[in-house]
Amino acid sequence: MQLVRYIALPALLGQGSCYLLAGLRRQQNSFRGLLQLLGKPFTAGVRTVTSAQVSDARVPLVMSLLLLLLLLVRYAVVTLERASLCVATQWVGQAGRR
Repeated sequence: MQLVRYIALPALLGQGSCYLLAGLRRQQNSFRGLLQLLGKPFTAGVRTVTSAQVSDARVPLVMSLLLLLLLLVRYAVVTLERASLCVATQWVGQAGRR
């Protein structure tokens, strides 16, 4: 999960920002090429899972949304596990505990 968080998601978000900033000249942008290279293993995995109706231009967007959804679910699970641990060890509601 760390690999996805620190490599794939920033690479895909960087591609999105290059799309917004560079406009039609984004194909000649070398920085965008580097970001595509970093995100290619992750987008290739999504390309095999998605149907043929999803165009190749939309696969990075679908991948970004899936990664953000995965990240949010992971944070929700971790938060709920921490809360259940606090309740199980009776750290909640005791005087003097922070």
